[in-house]
Amino acid sequence: LRDDIEEERRLDAMRRGFVANVSHELKTPISIISGYAEGLKLNINEESKEEYCNTIIDESKRMNRLVLSILELSRYESGQIPINRSDFDVSQMTDDMLRRIFANKNITAENRLPDGLLINADPLQTEQVLKAYLENAASHTPDGGSVTVSANETDGVIRISVTNTGSHIPEELMPQIWQSFFRGDASHKRESSRFGLGLSIVSAIMKLHSRSCGVYNTENGVCFWFEADAAKENLEK
Repeated sequence: LRDDIEEERRLDAMRRGFVANVSHELKTPISIISGYAEGLKLNINEESKEEYCNTIIDESKRMNRLVLSILELSRYESGQIPINRSDFDVSQMTDDMLRRIFANKNITAENRLPDGLLINADPLQTEQVLKAYLENAASHTPDGGSVTVSANETDGVIRISVTNTGSHIPEELMPQIWQSFFRGDASHKRESSRFGLGLSIVSAIMKLHSRSCGVYNTENGVCFWFEADAAKENLEK
């Protein structure tokens, strides 16, 4: 009974924290939209009008991205999104994503996955996991640094790792980075597309697949990893 009470308290604290974070994320754009709309109502000059309209549009899009991300996380955590498993080439998927994400960055991005590496998982959800890891690496890798994607296999399970050079994650923060809205600083610095939900979605996707994910510090940076079942074709080679 004591354990049940403690678990209920923990869940209640998480719910209250989630609501507080959502409120914090929405408060600023709502205030900006309200203020700029009032400015338009006062018939400001034509030069400022376009700026005000663009700001309202940008903040509205930001709120929409946040709401969609929250709904997506909720659907994953509640098991509403089915898993459509298939065998697919995760190496080719990685090549495509590295080109898109690191195209205009001064970061060396290397795919060390074997050509034609096949895994059995939901392709769209796996792409989401890879995207979250690679975008996270791109954000935390210093100019001139490097990001590598590698893999190893044990007993039919393939562990895919995304390693980047840069600052270490404090050990005491590692369990927290999988929580919703965690961004590693207390300031909640506003960025256009990052809300601290990416790793929460990764964790939820891995639970749906009954596979693990994690993170650890390397000598020169950080490594995020996730697991997937090897395709039968790989096992037969």
